[in-house]
Amino acid sequence: MMNRISILSLFALCTSFSVQAQDHSYEQSILDWRQERVASLKSENGWLNLAGLFWLEGGRQ
Repeated sequence: MMNRISILSLFALCTSFSVQAQDHSYEQSILDWRQERVASLKSENGWLNLAGLFWLEGGRQ
């Protein structure tokens, strides 16, 4: 009986490590995507790049 409990405990422990490893790779893929997205936005042709630098005059533009 004790042998079965220790085997089940070992199985549960190994399974939890496997799930944690999968979660880590999923989180890492999200972080990688986020880093690539920010780099894309800040690139020369990205949406966050400055389009013009000039003073606006009063009145209609």
